[in-house]
Formats: sequence, structure tokens, C-alpha cells
Amino acid sequence: MNTSSPNTITSEWMSVQNTVKAYPLGRTTLFDLVRRGCIKSAVLRSPGSLKGRRLIHKPSLDAYLLKLADEAI
Repeated sequence: MNTSSPNTITSEWMSVQNTVKAYPLGRTTLFDLVRRGCIKSAVLRSPGSLKGRRLIHKPSLDAYLLKLADEAI
């Protein structure tokens, strides 16, 4: 049974643009976290295409930030 309202979209994946708006991170820092393997991401692109749309895995970013907060205590 789906308890969300029909107008609510819940997603574990966010575009880079939406992630930067929602979190206190810049694009450079976000891509650095992806490059270092600190957070998960995926790229959607057509076969043979060089460019695509990168999506950020929100739960992995949340877990990374919580880990930093725990280490700061």
C-alpha cells in the first residue's frame, strides 16, 4: 500500500543541481566526494555518448555527513 500522496515524489537520487541547492556543498566539493568514493553517484547517458546526467545518491551523502558529525563530537 502506497501511503504517499500522489503529488509527492520521494527519491534516493538527486541531480547535482538539486543537491547543491539542498546541501551546504558546492559542485567542486560534491564532485570531489564522488571522485574519492565517499558518496555514491550514477551517470545516465545514451550508449556511445560522452556526456550524461550525474545523479547523487542521497542516502550515501546523508550517511557521509552524519559520519563527519559523529567524528566532530
